[in-house]
Amino acid sequence: MIAEYEFVRWLHVAVMGYWLGSDFVINALTHYVKNAKDLSFVQRMKLWDFLLLVDQHPRMALILSLPLGFHLAAGLDLSPIKGQGLTLFWAFSIVWFISIWVLHYQVGKPIYKRLSQIDLTVRYILIAVLLIIGAGSVLGDGPLLQKWLGAKVFLFAFIIFGGLRIRHYIAQVYAVIPKYKAEGSSPEIEAVITHALNWGSYVLFGMWVLIVAIGYLGAAKPF
Repeated sequence: MIAEYEFVRWLHVAVMGYWLGSDFVINALTHYVKNAKDLSFVQRMKLWDFLLLVDQHPRMALILSLPLGFHLAAGLDLSPIKGQGLTLFWAFSIVWFISIWVLHYQVGKPIYKRLSQIDLTVRYILIAVLLIIGAGSVLGDGPLLQKWLGAKVFLFAFIIFGGLRIRHYIAQVYAVIPKYKAEGSSPEIEAVITHALNWGSYVLFGMWVLIVAIGYLGAAKPF
């Protein structure tokens, strides 16, 4: 029977592969949405909605990666988050996991803005905490007992931030949709869509680099 640590490590790697695979699909869909100027508004919005549905998959992978990573760290006795603390961290992650689907299906409804703000607050707090823990551990003053692990946590904070930047560019597209629906496509509208989706892709590429770097740190443990 596979040991708990080995199973969690396998699951952690599988989630990373799932994350990157989903991102590759998103990158392709982004290209199609950006260049689908010949489609009707309804057809293009169906493609846009499908893009945002696929975007849920890397969001799920991001959330799952955190408790899986700290579970592995606890198994190596490199993190103070263990026992009941690890159980609470898993519980928090499960609630967060469920909440992103609740948020997804509330888009356009009155409660969406409030739920979205809560989610943003959670992410900004996590970014700050992970940066402090990661940087402190790399410098030898943090709670994690290996510098390579601190570096992973530090870089992961920037991945969460990258996701927030992509959300910013998604909001730019949403901002022109009412005008697009009422008046149809125009050079002005297409310029906004192109700018937002291009920059969203650039951020995505940067996140891929960070994911690969984090994977390398975990496998090679170079310092």
